[in-house]
Amino acid sequence: MTRLLVAVMLGLFAAACSPSTVTPTTPTPPTTVIPSPEPRDMLSGVVVDENERPVADATVTIYLFGIKVTPIVTTTDAAGAYQASVRDVRPVGATASKSGYEPADRYIGESSAMVDFRLWHTRRLAAGESIHVVVDPRDGMCGLDWEWFCQTVRVTPPAGAALRVDAVGDDPAAPACLSTDLLFQVCPNPSVRVTSGVDMPIYVFVEWTTAVPRGFTLTASDAR
Repeated sequence: MTRLLVAVMLGLFAAACSPSTVTPTTPTPPTTVIPSPEPRDMLSGVVVDENERPVADATVTIYLFGIKVTPIVTTTDAAGAYQASVRDVRPVGATASKSGYEPADRYIGESSAMVDFRLWHTRRLAAGESIHVVVDPRDGMCGLDWEWFCQTVRVTPPAGAALRVDAVGDDPAAPACLSTDLLFQVCPNPSVRVTSGVDMPIYVFVEWTTAVPRGFTLTASDAR
């Protein structure tokens, strides 16, 4: 009996002294947590004209992400300022408009809390006339994805007549781009032909990556 107890004790001692066969685990790297942007309570900004004067009583329509979501509509005060609550919604774009001015669209980034607009008074071009247009990154945006800065000049060909509008850039290296469609553009496209007898907008546009103003001279001529 004594030998059995000694044998058992020696076996337990040997097992305790033998090397461990447990495979060490690889430590799990810490998880990087990217904080979500702070929710916006308000969206605000100012609306000015081409001379940087405030535009009072302009309508600002804020479009929201989602299907059949009603836009938020507000107006500017005497200083051209506006603000709207956007706490529980996601704005994606906005339009500023007022009678006598061309409307201006702007893209709204996910974290944008301030969006400003610059409205131009309506400009018209008749056959035999020229006008100089400077497209600025502060101007409205156009295109399906707001990928262009643009300005608008209007033409009205007489009934049964047609007008051709040609554009020449101040910088020969900068292509002239014209279109009669606010959403779909092809660049370069230095001329357009208008045949309808109604008021027709001509959009002058440059890529949204443009960092400096670009000037163009537009000339209208009889295209009959």
